[in-house]
Amino acid sequence: TTDFIESFVEENKKINGPKFNNMTFRTVDALKLDYPQNSFDMVFSVWLFMYLSDEDVESFLHNVLKMLHPGGYMFCRESHFKPVGDKVDSKNPTIYRSLKKYCNMFKRCRWTSEQHETYFFDFVHSGNSGTYIHHNGAPNLIYYLLKKTKLSDVPSLNQIQQQLDDTLYNEGYMQVYNKIIGDGFTTPGGLQATKELVSKLDLKPGSRVLDVGCGLGGLTCYLTKEYDVDVKGLELSLLASQAAILKFDELGLRKGQMYIADVKQCSFSNHSFDVIYVRETIEYLGDKTTLMTKFLVYLLSVSA
Repeated sequence: TTDFIESFVEENKKINGPKFNNMTFRTVDALKLDYPQNSFDMVFSVWLFMYLSDEDVESFLHNVLKMLHPGGYMFCRESHFKPVGDKVDSKNPTIYRSLKKYCNMFKRCRWTSEQHETYFFDFVHSGNSGTYIHHNGAPNLIYYLLKKTKLSDVPSLNQIQQQLDDTLYNEGYMQVYNKIIGDGFTTPGGLQATKELVSKLDLKPGSRVLDVGCGLGGLTCYLTKEYDVDVKGLELSLLASQAAILKFDELGLRKGQMYIADVKQCSFSNHSFDVIYVRETIEYLGDKTTLMTKFLVYLLSVSA
């Protein structure tokens, strides 16, 4: 465990040192970590990048790539877009970046080993904090899980996300969706079609819903606001997810959560949902039988 404030480190050591014999404590600047390559399986940070310049964030990321074992993970969590809460000091030094801005930083990072093997951060999944949404009405506290991956010719999740952002969710298409279909929707019929389909679901307050391929978050927001259900919007596109999170913030919702991941690779616990809503998404996916089997496991019961 590291921190650059010595009193914090000493207090941490005092509280946790006697409890755990597998912890070490060090006072050091995060930008001056000097561990050798392949030292860790995971690097974990919370509310660090928002106090660093873009140049310092990229320097830190490069060092983390070096310190991680191949296949190791970095987890980070930051506030985005604006402060969490209403009380903001006029001297607040925090940098509130967008989701897309952070992901571009992650994608650019490269590190080459002494064996001339180049590594990058591949995207695993991301999302916002349900706790902060519920207690603070703040959907802008977002985490990322990234994996140290060897550069190869195999398409990475980063590349697939970029394709979605460059085509289905570029700025021009987003304007078309909002003007023609309706704010937050990308499929024909917009809100009216959504109301008709949702009326068939027999939703009750507290029902748990997974919205697969939630796009700009129209359905997720509608269900949260009108039916008082717990919705998890699942989307791979960064730009679409960012738009959905901003929509949650605009509406001041205290339920609902975004999960940014590939539906084929993510996994939820057995019996996590009462309803799984999938509209105009399945046709873009390959092995539908395996996917449907996963959905069945996620549901509360076979009849759901």
